Amino acid sequence: MRKRGRRFGEAIGARSARKLIREIGGSPDRELAVAYERIVAPLAHPDEEVVRLNDGRVVWISYGSANIFACADAYRALLASVEAMSQAKWQHPLGAEFSDGQAFLVAVPQLVQQLPAKLRVKVVNLNRSLESLDHIDRATARLGGPECLDDPAILAPIVAYVGEVMRQATAGHWEVRAWQGPAGENAWQPIIVAANGQEYPVFVIFKQLLESGSIRARISHDVAHPPL
Repeated sequence: MRKRGRRFGEAIGARSARKLIREIGGSPDRELAVAYERIVAPLAHPDEEVVRLNDGRVVWISYGSANIFACADAYRALLASVEAMSQAKWQHPLGAEFSDGQAFLVAVPQLVQQLPAKLRVKVVNLNRSLESLDHIDRATARLGGPECLDDPAILAPIVAYVGEVMRQATAGHWEVRAWQGPAGENAWQPIIVAANGQEYPVFVIFKQLLESGSIRARISHDVAHPPL
């Protein structure tokens, strides 16, 4: 597991980020955007903005959340961490406990019950609503999003709960699909299939955890704007 205390940037809302851009001034940083796409695009199909402010700080905006970095080198440190993780020996992000995707689906109710203790969140606050994901955001920010991503014992309950939120929001159900790891490893991923047949991958939250973004913003965006 990654050492505690390692953070990349400061999480701020997208509105705050855009206010900074207006007040301080800045422009898209093509060099950093290209570096981001080279490293992260194979992992996450990003929809990002990377802006360098006139005071030298860097703002990254994604799906209603944003991070601000003290300088371009601080942002590059995030990219270096992502690249190092992608090159490490791969194992399924949910660990070895589940022999396959179906085993994970069977375990979803139990994993959801484990989540309050794992994240130290009150049970009453986890009612499977989109709004309840604010509590997940605060808890993962406290523990460290990258640290949660590194620990299958925490990540699996988070995936189970976020999937249940998506399932309730779309009147959907769980299914399993083939999935490839960052270097093309054959694996599986749990998804939610909405009542209208639209598919919602739950693993989209990995990028939010890695970059300390907002799971609430990402899932709310996906539910409101399903991919074509």
